[in-house]
Amino acid sequence: MRNWSQYNRAFTQCGNINIWLSGSASLKWKNTEKLGGRGRSNHYSDFAIETCLANRDKLKGHI
Repeated sequence: MRNWSQYNRAFTQCGNINIWLSGSASLKWKNTEKLGGRGRSNHYSDFAIETCLANRDKLKGHI
């Protein structure tokens, strides 16, 4: 290895992923429903959770 600074930068970014959402998708990301029961309400919508699970399944084994 000759370029250690480049190697170190690449190594620290290993595992980082950026996801770009459309405007309509970002509006659906946070949960707006108020649940009347006890406890904390959901912060993320079902759409957000399903999107993350789908991406996890697609990326499994690649990270």
